[in-house]
Amino acid sequence: MKESDVSLKKEKIRYTTVSGAVVCLFIIAVILVNIVITTLGKKVNLKLDWTQSQVLNFSDITYQTLEELNVDVNVYSLIPESSGDEIAVCIEEILSKYNRLSNHIKYRVIDANKSPAFMTKYTKDASQLSSFSIIFECNDRFRIVDLSDNISYASYDGQYVDLPNAEKKFTLAILNVTSDDDIHITVLDGMHGEHIYSTEYPAYDMYTETFKNENYVIEKIDISNQDIPPNTDIVFLATPMTDYTPSEIEKLREFLNTGKTLQLCFEQYSGALTNLKTFFKDEWGINFEDGTLMEGDSSKYTNGTPYSIVPTYESSEITDPLIKSRLEMLVVLPAPITIDGKENIEKTVLSQTGDSAYVKKNPEATTFAFEDGDKKGKYVISAILSDKNSNGKINIISGGSSILGAQYPTYANMDFYQNTVSYLTDNKREISIRPKDMSQQTFLISNINMVILLAVFVLVIPLMILITGFVIWMRRRFL
Repeated sequence: MKESDVSLKKEKIRYTTVSGAVVCLFIIAVILVNIVITTLGKKVNLKLDWTQSQVLNFSDITYQTLEELNVDVNVYSLIPESSGDEIAVCIEEILSKYNRLSNHIKYRVIDANKSPAFMTKYTKDASQLSSFSIIFECNDRFRIVDLSDNISYASYDGQYVDLPNAEKKFTLAILNVTSDDDIHITVLDGMHGEHIYSTEYPAYDMYTETFKNENYVIEKIDISNQDIPPNTDIVFLATPMTDYTPSEIEKLREFLNTGKTLQLCFEQYSGALTNLKTFFKDEWGINFEDGTLMEGDSSKYTNGTPYSIVPTYESSEITDPLIKSRLEMLVVLPAPITIDGKENIEKTVLSQTGDSAYVKKNPEATTFAFEDGDKKGKYVISAILSDKNSNGKINIISGGSSILGAQYPTYANMDFYQNTVSYLTDNKREISIRPKDMSQQTFLISNINMVILLAVFVLVIPLMILITGFVIWMRRRFL
């Protein structure tokens, strides 16, 4: 064999050996990187969230809650690991992220079928726990969040989409089990025909559902023969139809003088409330006008009905999160309310109509348009009044049923109301964490971007592969 042939053969063997070694090293490197990333992923969030609503990105409140957490919280998920449901997988990932962000979150998956003794600790009846429950526990306090509670439904263009609000439920559960303070809300009973107890509108059930599984204690009393409990933080009064007696109003006055809060909801239709309206006007500067409140600016009402008003927010701790997220409220048939200035009363307007609003004074009017005799002006939708002497507060809400009801899921009514309660009670558990949209989204691109993508994937990338292959082939040919 010629020396040149031996040399060429040795060169090919060396090249093959080096190539094989490089391939083996590359495979080993990929395996090691995978092991490192898998291990690190349990401690650090290495995932990117490309969903439109950033499902796996948390709000500032959640990050702050986890950063300030100084006690251990056990989180037990009963969701079967074999479940392939898209939302169940998302919930598992969200819980894992809580665990990564705080050393005080101790997250475990529990097989309910293999741990019946574990289940009995948290079960009062057979329906309290399910195979899709998540338990948050700290010391002797615990909260149960069920996966079905994390799915709400809202209608967009006639289609129903899933909206997991897991982050809000989970963060509230952590705050609840790590706090020893409960907020007590006393709802005034329906002895005065309060709208909240109307058989046609069971708002009390909606009201209590708002605070389900949270540290709010809600009770109702008949103020005509019961005193307001001394541990009450907020008294809730919603659109009475019959007037209060002087002795009942005195109970409200005494309660406010203790520095607590009266939450007052009024709609357009209310009864003859001479005593109540005199009390609120003379002592707090709140005026309830007769008539139907309309919005004159078509951009500030919906469905062609000027009494379905989208109010304008005023900047405050309550409304700023909603303003930042561009979330709007909707109030229907609100009462025309104005507030006079009083020396001892500090006024904070949260939302109001536009300058073009007006009140129709004629109850038999056949048109929504402004007519002679109607009154133009800007009207308050929600405000907080504080007595500088006693620190008592009145939170006035016009269009109360819109705030309490769940019939407007696409608007921020519930967020606004919960943020208000949070502010009034110095409580950060009720926070504005909006549900994340898990609906399928259509990815729209422009024509020019379509041409660019086609050029890249159909021409550029294949051409680069061909050129690379040709270069390698030429090199090997002359070895």
